[in-house]
Order: sequence, then structure tokens, then C-alpha cells
Amino acid sequence: RKNLILSIIAGLIALIVRLILKKTAPARAAKRKKKAEEREARRHKMQNRRPPYPPQYGNGGPGMPPPPAAPGSDQESGGPSGK
Repeated sequence: RKNLILSIIAGLIALIVRLILKKTAPARAAKRKKKAEEREARRHKMQNRRPPYPPQYGNGGPGMPPPPAAPGSDQESGGPSGK
């Protein structure tokens, strides 16, 4: 008899919890979608950020002057220029 009463109470509690969760499911789904979009935006921002140092400090970026000619190269010895 005591077990029957406890099982009825547990069943009612489970039913109430299920109804509440079913009612709030759209809001939870929208919140998950918003968080996923924010994560994607942060990831995209991190991928597209600039390098930590400007090109003139030697990270090989655009605008860097060409490296000096190596010893023994055609440019330094005045040899044929390839034209």
C-alpha cells in the first residue's frame, strides 16, 4: 500500500517535470543555437586576426623589402641579369 502511494507520487512528479521540459524546449533550443553562433563568430575572429607583429619586424609579411643578395650570386657579381 505504501509503495503504491509512493509510485503514484513519483509518477505525478515525473509527469509534471516532463510537461515543464516540453514547454521550455523551444527556448532552450534557441539559446543553444545562439551560443553556437557566438562560438563560431569567436572562432572566425581568431582565424582572421592580424599577425602579432607588423611586417617590418621580420615575420615575412607583405611590404617587406627583399632580402639582400647572397654572396656569389649574379646580382652581386654583376653577371648576366637573365635578359
